[in-house]
Amino acid sequence: FPTGTAATTTDLIDAVVYGTDDPTDTGLLLALGQTTQYDEDENGADDTESLQRSPDPGTGPFVALAPTPGAAPGGPGPGPITLVTIAEARTAGTGTTVAVRGTVTRSEGDFTYIQDNTGALAIRQTAGAFADFVAINTIQPGIVLEVTGELSEFNGFLQINDEDLAEIVGAADVPAPQLVTLAQLATSGEAFESELVALTSVAIDATPGAAFEASTTYQISDRTSTANAVSLRVPNADDTEVDGEMVPEGSVTIVGIVGQFDTSDPRTEGYQILVIEDSDVNPEAVDSESGPDGSLT
Repeated sequence: FPTGTAATTTDLIDAVVYGTDDPTDTGLLLALGQTTQYDEDENGADDTESLQRSPDPGTGPFVALAPTPGAAPGGPGPGPITLVTIAEARTAGTGTTVAVRGTVTRSEGDFTYIQDNTGALAIRQTAGAFADFVAINTIQPGIVLEVTGELSEFNGFLQINDEDLAEIVGAADVPAPQLVTLAQLATSGEAFESELVALTSVAIDATPGAAFEASTTYQISDRTSTANAVSLRVPNADDTEVDGEMVPEGSVTIVGIVGQFDTSDPRTEGYQILVIEDSDVNPEAVDSESGPDGSLT
């Protein structure tokens, strides 16, 4: 970039942001469309080491190593990790490092949810540049991310749980929520986990006009199930906009992410609808008919 001009992504093919044990430059990351600032001094040897492609994809795409002129960085290694579909990643098993690409459907607080045409996955990041971008609303529905990280599970809920492992690679239409029923989720919840779904004609076991509370689970029912096998969950206050919104009266339409909280094996129950945006719970119109005297009933 010419001296005195701002960094920009115009005509930029790619960029790597790095420093030598410096504070994260969020402004530069944002200007270049990146989410990670790499540390060339991560080993305390920036005078003798340089930032290189990592020979071990489990450590991330770049690492500080001693220069190896004429040879691959760090000697022979397993090579770059290959992107797989989210469905393939979900079957890889916890503890496996995977790389996936997906479109953001919801992002708030510590959690971002991505989806491709095979499935969906949650990303949990509590610190670092990516978490900073979520906090300032740079990570929005429709942003396309490439994510590399290790799979972990929390009470049956599969997620990538790490810091600074996502890169913005584009934008796309937000996937439309898949219309499902509570009966479907109760029997096949794993097939929908982390997906954006919609349910209609749902009754919420809560006082109409009362405020939704954060970190609270509500019993719900629809025409297909009154067994309370699937619940409505308002996440922690930092992870949702629904906290404080009013509970609608009558039947509602719910759009949300399919979550899970099951504390015992085989972890096939405890599915939840996580409502995140303040528009995710909406009252349904009541059908009315004209009486003989012209009144509405």
